[in-house]
Amino acid sequence: MEDKLIILNMKMFMHKKQIKDYIHVLKNSVLNENIVVCPTTIFIPYFIGLKCSIGIQNISQYTYGAFTGEVSARQCVDLGIKYAIIGHSERRQLFHETNEEIKKKVEQAINNKLKVVLCIGETRQEYNNHQTNKIIEQQLEEVYRYISYNKLKNIIVAYEPIWSIGTNNILNSSLIVDRINYIKDYIKQKFNIEPIVLYGGSVNSNNIKDLITINKLDGFLIGSASNSLNQFTKILEVVAGQ
Repeated sequence: MEDKLIILNMKMFMHKKQIKDYIHVLKNSVLNENIVVCPTTIFIPYFIGLKCSIGIQNISQYTYGAFTGEVSARQCVDLGIKYAIIGHSERRQLFHETNEEIKKKVEQAINNKLKVVLCIGETRQEYNNHQTNKIIEQQLEEVYRYISYNKLKNIIVAYEPIWSIGTNNILNSSLIVDRINYIKDYIKQKFNIEPIVLYGGSVNSNNIKDLITINKLDGFLIGSASNSLNQFTKILEVVAGQ
């Protein structure tokens, strides 16, 4: 498991009782720093002190100030948070985040020594129109070209085909291999760095055994399945057994 990075994006689910049950199970699981739990923001303090890493699902593009409802990267670090998910498709689509805003958030995270989980991926229409590689390049370019070389290592790329999220439909293994290789090769050739690349989009306990065998895949960004005690414990068991 130490070779795989597992990001659990709990989104805006669960209430206090469920969170306490979740933490109880986590305490009895095999944990390490490569397991990153990203709860709803108000529940993050409950997870501090566990033998895993803590992430936040979104941060502000601003350093500090009168921005009601926002959370800054600096505040995250003060609390012991180590990772920030940035550019998730739900943020891009539902909240209309632009590549420019995402770039600013990445800069804030990296300048405050947070590790960035940069989400990229295409819509169903873009996929059907064979635009996947073009979209991937645009989303990477709009962030990577603004970050100094010595800080690029703090960006982790999470490829999630948007049309697959929450559907229980994933790409077949050969397509995932193609995507992961394309992303790694593009970043290597363009920015001269070996990136960490994760896969997300309907990862669950039923498909993790197949996904874990994919060459060059560095880990997973897990959404809906991370909110099920049964699902995420099975996933951790499978990954730990590799």
